[in-house]
Amino acid sequence: MKHEILWYTENDSIKDSHGRARIFRGFNFGGIKAPQPVENGNTGIVSFTDRPFPETEADEIFRRLTDVGCTLLRWGITWEAIEHEGPEQYDEDFLAYTRRMLKKAAEYNITVIVQPFQNAWCRLTGGCGAPLWTLEKVGFNKELLADCGAVYTKEAARKDGYEFWPWQLNYQRYVSQTMFTLFFAGNTFAPDCKIEGISAQDYLQEHYIAAMYHAARRLKDCENIIGFGIMNEPNSGYIGISNLDSFILPDVPEGVACTPFAGMKAASGLISTYNHFEVKHSGLNLKKRVIINDKRNSGEKAIESCPWKAAGVWHEENGEAILDKPDYFYMRNGQPVDFSDDYLRPFQQMFMEALQKKHPEYIFFTECIPAGITDGFSTAGIFSCYDSRISMYRKAKTEWLENTSQMVMNKAESFFAEGVPAIMGDFGVPMNMMHGSKEERLNFNSQEEVFTAYMETAEKELISTVLSEFSPCGIGKDASCTADFNVYNAVLKQFKAEKGFSRPYPIAVAGKPVSFQFHTDGIPFFEFEWDSAICPPDTNDADTEIFIPDAWFPYGWHVAEFDGHGDIRIESASHRLFIKTKEVCRCRIKVCAGSGA
Repeated sequence: MKHEILWYTENDSIKDSHGRARIFRGFNFGGIKAPQPVENGNTGIVSFTDRPFPETEADEIFRRLTDVGCTLLRWGITWEAIEHEGPEQYDEDFLAYTRRMLKKAAEYNITVIVQPFQNAWCRLTGGCGAPLWTLEKVGFNKELLADCGAVYTKEAARKDGYEFWPWQLNYQRYVSQTMFTLFFAGNTFAPDCKIEGISAQDYLQEHYIAAMYHAARRLKDCENIIGFGIMNEPNSGYIGISNLDSFILPDVPEGVACTPFAGMKAASGLISTYNHFEVKHSGLNLKKRVIINDKRNSGEKAIESCPWKAAGVWHEENGEAILDKPDYFYMRNGQPVDFSDDYLRPFQQMFMEALQKKHPEYIFFTECIPAGITDGFSTAGIFSCYDSRISMYRKAKTEWLENTSQMVMNKAESFFAEGVPAIMGDFGVPMNMMHGSKEERLNFNSQEEVFTAYMETAEKELISTVLSEFSPCGIGKDASCTADFNVYNAVLKQFKAEKGFSRPYPIAVAGKPVSFQFHTDGIPFFEFEWDSAICPPDTNDADTEIFIPDAWFPYGWHVAEFDGHGDIRIESASHRLFIKTKEVCRCRIKVCAGSGA
């Protein structure tokens, strides 16, 4: 099957088959934080899947998305959803559902990035991603993970008295750190750790890539797929930690955390000490020590045989753990290791090579661009922009907004410096954690203000955005932690903080975009400048296209000024303005609220 190149990258732009520079506005498509058990009515078999909504609701959902200017979905799929039953046992029903939904999205001119999604490795760590059989293959006892401090559960957080579950702490617990280290660098740091006679690294990477390759095969005729992500938020595990016996402050305001070595001890059933910490304006406060395994039966442990003990990182004497190599994951051959270049890049290259064999048209989206990774591949950067200090917004609004804008610009520029396009691919605002009183929960003015800061920065940089998140089932990202990032009210079937993210923007540009700006003080108006190309006279598919939202122009809009040479076409029902330019020149258009009569 010959694949037509429908999307491609050129310098810092993603372009469509008509050569138009594209700017996307879209959503991370969510609603299921981790694959949920679903009973098949015909077979009675319980499986795990990432179906975000019933098929009967697809038309309504995609229509609502287009009404707010959505042209891109970052459609998350997990390794577990594809291969949850066991190695090479793929869930064809799930993949068939995904294919039907992506083809339905195409009917609404919505493009898709298929994003292999993960958080903290798997469901048992409070996130999602890998199948649970990967833990079993390494020798974990799933029943004892929490008791041995290898994971931080919701129940443990409640016991510690927290209002929310800081599941992100699992990135610094033994299960996640061990699995990510084995996945990316098992050949280096645990060469004797084998799965079915194969090194743990090779086994895990080969099955992950094979699962995503299989998914790509099943989705091969979905022409609205721009490309594939490689892995959401790849984590380095222990790699690069200079001292395993040092406490590393997690990126959450409070919780119970441990040093890497303390986690190793506890997972092997030995008594260990964790830290109950909180972050204050004055700095880190270690509230108390938490003892793990002090009242448990001897011999019970989270993992049958710790691969790091087997590798000589530590040993046991008279029931006590002794750390022998505190910098084991930091220095190799006398040089500091580099997770990005030494371990992430080879994996990314393997992934892209595998999928590119059958899908040369795909753009590959990565959150990290190691040196040389773009060679031979069509790549684009996609970066997260969450700020854990969102709770500081009310107390230091101006400073927070300035810092957030600078963060967006810095991350985008890091990709532009490598000559690839950048998408702000994961950012959001909690819908329920920025209010000073219960009465304020009736409006989302603060959230709109934060979204506006994000969007204005993205517009200044001419970059695409994918907001987190749209969850048609009404359950937002981290809802179990009381932080609800969902911008959609499934009961009322309306968007929250809509004016913050549904803004006018150029969807597709015949030529090169120069700048655009949306003015909201007084009567709203939108200005856009671009260096035009000549649009084909025999088709409208290659014209410059601009989205004009109802949220800001509820009583209509008109073209107040057009400095250029071409024909203007308005399609109010689809919230679109089209310009068929007829010569190469600098063009400028101004759209104002009102009929213009």
